[in-house]
Amino acid sequence: MKMPNANTRDATGFDARACDNISDNASALPFDLHDAETLHLALQQQLHSFVSAKQPDKTYIVADCEFRWNNTASDGYRAAEGASAPKRIRWPFDTIAAASWTVMRFKANETVEIEQPVVMSAQGADDTATERQMVEAFFAALAAEPNAVLISYGGETRDFAVLRRCAATYDLQMPPQLRESRLYHPAKLDLCMAMSVGAECVHLPELAAALSIPAKPSPSRSIGRMIEQGKWPAVREQVLADVLTTSVLAIYHLASHGVLTCNRADAVLALATAAKLAAPQDSFVTKTFVPWANGVKVRSRLRGVIDVAA
Repeated sequence: MKMPNANTRDATGFDARACDNISDNASALPFDLHDAETLHLALQQQLHSFVSAKQPDKTYIVADCEFRWNNTASDGYRAAEGASAPKRIRWPFDTIAAASWTVMRFKANETVEIEQPVVMSAQGADDTATERQMVEAFFAALAAEPNAVLISYGGETRDFAVLRRCAATYDLQMPPQLRESRLYHPAKLDLCMAMSVGAECVHLPELAAALSIPAKPSPSRSIGRMIEQGKWPAVREQVLADVLTTSVLAIYHLASHGVLTCNRADAVLALATAAKLAAPQDSFVTKTFVPWANGVKVRSRLRGVIDVAA
């Protein structure tokens, strides 16, 4: 490239010959300097490559379990312990009656892929399973995604403890996400604790109502009774609903903390689509969650302040 001569500059200092020299070497560049659109696209591609390098794909597995009591074992413990036994049955005697989970993948290009949620239960469907089979399937899903973050709502206070008990009972190796016993660890996220921090922990439907997110089709305290009464379709509906609500909370929470860069409305709609494919007969999914997700997408296209009824 030729060095510009001082006498080629105009009054503003602009050197026309320098630009000519750049043009002379334009063939060595990956784009046409005279084509603004090509230049724009080339810069966009470079920016995308930079963002992809800085923000790798992120995978999350959102899960929830429902329980029934192992009354036989609990009664034996109470008989042996006598008056010193606690008045209520605690987690060692919880048996997993239903489980659900979904895998959410957030790509560096801000797209999201959500797998159809899995729903398993002890009874009430063609794919009924024992506690061991449910735990084995869930552990396999976690092991298949060793870098995925396990997300729950209140999992640290019950679900994870029961899963550790199951691993000990059935001689199973726990997946990476559950081997870490610390409450706050990058491999897992309990949204109940993460969102409340120093404030009082609240119930999932309580927080969901404040955020206008649909939640539990049946009252929280009714799940044990529904299991005992054999209302398995309602049990399956409840555990899936918990996973969907927790997934939405996860998207909102992670996006607001700058962990994810995504279109929230598109992510919510992708979640609803996956849920409908997995459970087309589920009343909560088809009559409540999918219409709500469609509404979220519609409102995302509007401008200005939008009032949303709780």
